[in-house]
Amino acid sequence: MHDQAINLIKTGDYDDAYEMLSKQYESGKYDNNTLFLMGLASRSLGDYDEAISFFSELLINNKELQRVRLELALTYYKARDLKKAKDLLLTVKNSKP
Repeated sequence: MHDQAINLIKTGDYDDAYEMLSKQYESGKYDNNTLFLMGLASRSLGDYDEAISFFSELLINNKELQRVRLELALTYYKARDLKKAKDLLLTVKNSKP
C-alpha cells in the first residue's frame, strides 16, 4: 500500500493518496510510513494543520527522525509560522545529521 501511495504522491495525485492512507489510519492499523505519507499528502493538499498533526505525531515517539523534523519545518514555513520553522531547522542543524 505504501508503494502505491508513494507513486500517487510522486505523480501529484494527492487526493487519492490521502484517501487510500486515511482508510488505513482510521482503522488504527498504521505505521510510521503511513503517518509520514499522510503528512506529505496533507501538506500538498494545503491542509497544513493536519500535516503538522501527522508529522508531530510521528516525532512524539521518534525524536531522532530529522527528515520528519525538516518536513515539519517546511510545513510550518508554508503555514507562515516562521518562528517554529526556524526553531525546527536549528534543531536539525544542531543535531548534525
